[in-house]
Amino acid sequence: MKTPYIVISHERLLNAAEGLINSKRLKGYDVEVRTVNDIIQAYPGPEGAWISIRAYLEALIVEEDISSGCLLLIGDGSLVPGFPQTYLGNTFESDSYYTILGREITPILATGRLSSNDPEVIGHICDALLNYPQATIKDYEAKRIVLTGWIPRDFQAKHYWRDPGWSCTREIDKSRYHVSFRFENDETIIGQTSTLGDGDNRRSIWRVADTSKQDLITSIERGSLIVRYNGHGADTCWTNIGITGEPEQNFCCSDVTDLAQTHLLPFVISLACHTGDITPFQSFAETWQSQLKAIGVYAADEPGNTAWDDQIFQRILKEVFTGKSTQIGIILDKAIKKIYHDFKNSPEISEECLIKLPRMFRYFGDPDTEILVRKRSRIYAIMKDLLYLLLRILGINPIKIMGCIEQD
Repeated sequence: MKTPYIVISHERLLNAAEGLINSKRLKGYDVEVRTVNDIIQAYPGPEGAWISIRAYLEALIVEEDISSGCLLLIGDGSLVPGFPQTYLGNTFESDSYYTILGREITPILATGRLSSNDPEVIGHICDALLNYPQATIKDYEAKRIVLTGWIPRDFQAKHYWRDPGWSCTREIDKSRYHVSFRFENDETIIGQTSTLGDGDNRRSIWRVADTSKQDLITSIERGSLIVRYNGHGADTCWTNIGITGEPEQNFCCSDVTDLAQTHLLPFVISLACHTGDITPFQSFAETWQSQLKAIGVYAADEPGNTAWDDQIFQRILKEVFTGKSTQIGIILDKAIKKIYHDFKNSPEISEECLIKLPRMFRYFGDPDTEILVRKRSRIYAIMKDLLYLLLRILGINPIKIMGCIEQD
């Protein structure tokens, strides 16, 4: 049986996405296209369109015995709503919950969204997706991983193998990729987060001094595979950029729009509150997508959890560089399942958090997009993990033995 690729859209946006939809048929997917109005008529729900959409998808999955595939939502929340959820008193709209059935932690169908109500914008987004990648592997090898916002925190040092403080970047193949450190220059964070007793050295290694919003902009414009931000956010900006407490350092929608990118579009990971909203007002993540500045954006609808944010980024990197798949939907699925497995019996992150937080994040883009990356040898990755663990158990700072990540 062919793998399903389900498209749910407002009718006025379908023509703009025709090229992308046809490409999925040519790729061998069993493509099914439905408008929101068609679904509401077939599966009427008294509370709202989200009830109808979930009923349609659940029936399809059960009747066809579907265990994997893709779901693409086309339109913002006013045309194609997410499914209402609550976490810690906050209400948010979840895209992924549409196909989270039974005891599943992640959606059965890897889910993405093209979030605009303008057919012309949808057309441009689809063209960008169809044209990715726009360079050969050789052209792209020297690109960057840009890390900005807060430095990674090793909040649970007793679990050495899960320490995001140093290990979150060890998955990156430093023979092929540079890492641009553009962290916020915040003394309170630097001083609080080192369990190795080397706060000053930590500042030196992470290179947090003298960075600014302009440094971040320059790094992104030079070309990047991944741009990661972890810190405070709003629906229109990242706030932990450059010098602490200087508002002009906020990286906002207008800064995204003004990026002068001439390289491949990055995969943006926005571990920040509200940046993934889908209200009628264009959010930060929607700006990256609609202005064609990112091939995909993973962002949260509501306030998140710092511990989970650090840990999910580490696992996304591991899947990107050592996992079997290059498909972003699969990468996110495996990273979420791994963090649940690692922490389901741990006091550091509650089970409710492990279940609800992935639903709060949404992926802006085509979940079938295959990120352009050179995979590392699985054996090499396992051996490096074992060496890293041994050094931490012996109380040795692994960064001093295994080498510092090169910065451009």
